[in-house]
Amino acid sequence: MATELCGALLDYKTEKFALTRNRRVGLLHRLLQLAVLGYVLGWVFAVRRGYQDTDAAPHVSVVTKLKGASVSRAEDARRRLWDAADFARPPQGENVLFLVTNFIVTDKQAQGTCPEVSRCNTLQTNDPTYFKTCVYNPFFSPSCPVFRIRDMVEAAGETFGDLALLPRYSFILLDRSYNFRTASYYWDSQRRHYRSLLKLYGIRFDISVHGQAGKFGIIPAAVSFGTGIAFLGTATMICDLVLLYLDTKADLYWKEKYEEVRVG
Repeated sequence: MATELCGALLDYKTEKFALTRNRRVGLLHRLLQLAVLGYVLGWVFAVRRGYQDTDAAPHVSVVTKLKGASVSRAEDARRRLWDAADFARPPQGENVLFLVTNFIVTDKQAQGTCPEVSRCNTLQTNDPTYFKTCVYNPFFSPSCPVFRIRDMVEAAGETFGDLALLPRYSFILLDRSYNFRTASYYWDSQRRHYRSLLKLYGIRFDISVHGQAGKFGIIPAAVSFGTGIAFLGTATMICDLVLLYLDTKADLYWKEKYEEVRVG
């Protein structure tokens, strides 16, 4: 028993190819191959873009701008006009605490006029509409400060059409009663210092940007291609199982596929 077990461990198996004239299994084999090719080319490469190096946390910056005006009436029946400088406040800070330990006062500032600087590093031209109509070109208009986004993207080695985004928006209500206080200071005619304290209520918009950036990479492309080749091997394995276990002539296929060779 031990001798047979040791001999079985030292046996070597090699591939043997047998051409089988079985149209049903042959058709199954081609259908499986087409399914694998469709999965690799359609899903892995076209939909999932398995040939790209991806970054799930790209660096983004969000700039918001609010415009408009409104009128409010205070308790003393005074009407006040609010514009974007009044009701669009900057963020109060995310996980930030600012503690004032010192300050510098510059008092009695007044606006005036200053002499114009005569130096100029722009193109000297007699056409007053040149800078309104020109577009930067490294050969024809190298001094024009007007740039097209397409030209800047292509100069960076990318294709402008590939950078097009398809954003999807979602909204979640975070807080129903957001408010904070702010103050404005002034002096009266008697040089007494006053302030107006406002408690502001409103809606706070937190904008979070999530995205995924990708570009062609030889390593993910090779991995995806190798996975597709491996899947093609499963088609052959499935057809072998059908021939050896499910076909009516399974015994004949067993004898033709597996052959024992003894030397000596």
